[in-house]
Amino acid sequence: MYTCSVPSCRRPNLYGASCLLCERRFCVEHLGKEYHPCPDRSIESEQDAYHDAWVDARVVEINKLIASLDLDALCARASSLKGGVRCETPPLVYDEDTCYIMMGGMNYHFPLKFDDGDTWICRIRRVNINTPPAAIEDVVIQSEVATMRFLHSVGVPVPRVHDFGLHTSDNPVGTAYILMDEVNGEPLNWTYIDEGDKKYILEQYADIFIKLSGHSFNAIGGLQSRDDEFYDVGPFTAYTSFLADLHPDGAVSLLGPYDTHETYLRAVLERTLEYIHSGKGYVKNRVDNYLLHKYLYECIPDIVKATNTDGGFFLKHMDDKGDHILVDEGNNIVGVVDWEWAQTVPKAEAFAAPSFIAGVDKYFGDADVELSDDEILFADILDGKGKEELAMLVRNGRLQHRIWRSIFENKTAENLPDSFVSLQTSLFGANNTPVEWETWKGLALIKYKDDIGLQRLLTEARLL
Repeated sequence: MYTCSVPSCRRPNLYGASCLLCERRFCVEHLGKEYHPCPDRSIESEQDAYHDAWVDARVVEINKLIASLDLDALCARASSLKGGVRCETPPLVYDEDTCYIMMGGMNYHFPLKFDDGDTWICRIRRVNINTPPAAIEDVVIQSEVATMRFLHSVGVPVPRVHDFGLHTSDNPVGTAYILMDEVNGEPLNWTYIDEGDKKYILEQYADIFIKLSGHSFNAIGGLQSRDDEFYDVGPFTAYTSFLADLHPDGAVSLLGPYDTHETYLRAVLERTLEYIHSGKGYVKNRVDNYLLHKYLYECIPDIVKATNTDGGFFLKHMDDKGDHILVDEGNNIVGVVDWEWAQTVPKAEAFAAPSFIAGVDKYFGDADVELSDDEILFADILDGKGKEELAMLVRNGRLQHRIWRSIFENKTAENLPDSFVSLQTSLFGANNTPVEWETWKGLALIKYKDDIGLQRLLTEARLL
């Protein structure tokens, strides 16, 4: 959606090549130090300098964000929604020690405290070089609000949403926001949970799975609200960095919704292939990643057959790495948060094991297709609750993990061969003899020799 910041360059900004320190964007041709002299955190000798510059940039960002807010207007709005009960916010200033509590990767949070003892949380979008255009943010916010209101209505523990505002001229607060109940809990850190408590937490999370499985939708996409009781499926809000387009007139173009699994996969993979060959994504190993996505495109009929989409589509949290779950001191789940990327997907994808229990060595180990002990435990818990189909989807979920990671994760030359083999094993079964990456790649380069996208990538690779 953006172009390179180097003067006279009109090439597209490469995803992941935007600098928070100098607030500039770069294309594939302008990644070198001669164009971008900021400290590089991947270089050990520059890590201290990077950290200092990063803190300075964060101070500037938060101060600009605070300056854009009309806190009096926000408190007046909140007070009116609560029948005139007065509220106030704490002084909003940058604090190195507490900033990590209030700010995540995408949002900034602060409390509104009412005289009757209640506390609401205001959630506002961060504003930096990685922030999507306001028109796209507004679509994401509306979908997040619709999702949370739907979940609250069906008994999933989410904060109740009281109000939201968009990037519009009639928004007196000055920026987009969501007002919601405060949830008194801490983000779950699965690594430090002992075995006995894991079972207790997963029993609760299984109940959430069961509630979600009771509500199907007729399309794949993000939720939109028609009113407080009826919800439609609209376009995707996940991965808007490359599944969205912003036109010169300011109009937003998002993918979806789709009424079949096949059309969904074709649209996402076609957009991803365009995203790679146009120079918008995949900083390294672009030729191999392009070919991998061509392979996935060929496999769409096999993926659809293996996934089996009977029974509609179901809501899934798309960033389920564990910290989206808030727990109290007794490890009771008190809230599930961060639904901004949520979307409806085929049943097999929706109810594959969440990534936080898939295990680092299993989920991220590209050669491994075995389930983790936590996944097995989770499936057993679902069995014990009489939900054999959900248990089966968890046990068969490695295919969904592999497909999703193959589509949306940049593969390096080191991990792609194992990833390619494990993808085939997950898709076609352990009895199928997988084709080694280098063998398939050699044949693919011949097969797709007339593909315009591949030709362009091969030419650029020779020039770099």
